[in-house]
Amino acid sequence: MNKDEPASAGPFPGAELVAVSGGMSVKYLNRYLYSSLNPEAGAERRAVNLPLASGFIYILTSPLLFYGVNTLISRCPPKSTFIYLELNPELARFTRHYYKQRTDKQDSFKMVENTKELLRHLDSIDLSKYRHVELLSLSGGYALSPKEYTRAKDYANALVRTFWSNRATLVQMGRLWVDNLFTNLSSIPSSVPLKSFFTQKPLLVTGAGESLEQTIDEISCIRADIFILAVDTAIPVLSDAGIIPDAVIALEGQHANIYDFYGNLSIPLICDLTASPSLLHQYQGAVSFILSRFDRINLFEHLNKEGISLPEIPPLGSVGVAALHVGMNLTEGPVFFSGLDFSFRPGKTHSRSAPSIKAILNRIEKTKSVINFSHGFEPPVHRVKGKEGNELLTTPNLSVYAALLGNFNQSGRLFDIGKTGIHLDVHRGDIETLKEAVRKAPYPLPDSFFNTDDKYTNSKDPEVTENPNYPVNHQKMSFYVNSSSTADSETLQNFMISESEKLEEFIRDGYLWLAGERTDKLEDKIKTKISRLDYLAISFPDRKGFNDNNPELNESYLKRLLTHAARLKARITNNS
Repeated sequence: MNKDEPASAGPFPGAELVAVSGGMSVKYLNRYLYSSLNPEAGAERRAVNLPLASGFIYILTSPLLFYGVNTLISRCPPKSTFIYLELNPELARFTRHYYKQRTDKQDSFKMVENTKELLRHLDSIDLSKYRHVELLSLSGGYALSPKEYTRAKDYANALVRTFWSNRATLVQMGRLWVDNLFTNLSSIPSSVPLKSFFTQKPLLVTGAGESLEQTIDEISCIRADIFILAVDTAIPVLSDAGIIPDAVIALEGQHANIYDFYGNLSIPLICDLTASPSLLHQYQGAVSFILSRFDRINLFEHLNKEGISLPEIPPLGSVGVAALHVGMNLTEGPVFFSGLDFSFRPGKTHSRSAPSIKAILNRIEKTKSVINFSHGFEPPVHRVKGKEGNELLTTPNLSVYAALLGNFNQSGRLFDIGKTGIHLDVHRGDIETLKEAVRKAPYPLPDSFFNTDDKYTNSKDPEVTENPNYPVNHQKMSFYVNSSSTADSETLQNFMISESEKLEEFIRDGYLWLAGERTDKLEDKIKTKISRLDYLAISFPDRKGFNDNNPELNESYLKRLLTHAARLKARITNNS
């Protein structure tokens, strides 16, 4: 900013640039947002003394005149970055003017004006460089909205933690998810469209947390007037109360959730394409597929190019959070939930009749307590305050999932009717709130294309389809074509044959290279195949990135890829 021309900013409603002793300050709501004595020098001193560390995303709150920012940037440690955040709309108009002057001078850091923009930006960058998010302030703008800035930081930290949690899970589960995906492709032609679950009733999502058993009798009284979408672990709890949900959602890639369905294999199922094939082989009810883009791999783009398109959800990490995400896209009306507590009492992690509780009861012995205390004392469990003022336990992962819900509620349609559990950043409700929603029904059905002006939720935008992390702030699911798959048996068969041939060619070329044929032409061909078949390395901690056009080629790495390629080719052949 040219201090000799302070008036160049023009008039800004509510905020004014004023001359003070030693420079220019900003006055807003009768208070100075910089010191009234040498304001720039004060911001510079603070910029010099603020502690900075590597691996941080620093959110610079209310940058205003950008005093001290250049000094702060000059001290930026390796693998750290800055984002400018101004949450006050009046100050944002003021700040934007000076930010534009900076971008004209090649300031590459992003300015955002609300939490949604912040999360959108974070989701578009490579989060593998960062571990934490922290707030910094060089002006008094932060003091105008400290809770809002802290909340924005908490959501951003939740996004970063979710990224790393997903990355760790990918190493353990990625190969299984790819295997399951290829196995389940053959079930798509017999599936039903997701739009068959659209409803004009109030929608209730049920988890298996302890709060469900406290609301289940009240839910029974209005069962016919609501649409119930159950998390798989909640089925036995509902069933014991005589309630059959309208639909159940399952994401589990292993066999762990099969016990949840015993005696209830005909409830309509909304199922991730990466879910356990063992469940689908036994299932007797209608199945509708969704797809969680669990990683940034070419496979999803190739599926879509071949016309194999499914409703997509971001990788949320929790089946309960995913159920809420799906539920908010099945109706334009309010969405309620119970049994998603994200916490538990020592010795009781779920509602009565939940599979984990039944497993404990089945193992009762004279020398073994019926109460499961293991979760109450093993790290990293920590204590939190519950809705009733009581002390509960939670884990870092549960805390992250709970933090995600607040951003889901931007439409104001999400209500927690659970009586126990931790406080969540959504509307609090009770059974009377749900009954009132019943009286206001019917609600409009969603548009099958889920049209939205937000380009970030429009899957036709390449910025979304190439996104490495996928957002946690979607209010609408991504749809490539419509709310069901467009693939028929022939399309799927052709895709499987084509993929098998690519794997076979890669295996042949790879073993030629290992046998000593080290020509540049063959090596380039193999590298191209590694990039195309990047899902082979999905569980490798040292795997190369999606846009790496020159992946490292060495014997150890190639041998591991070839082993997975041969195994996956056999699986595809068996399912073709």
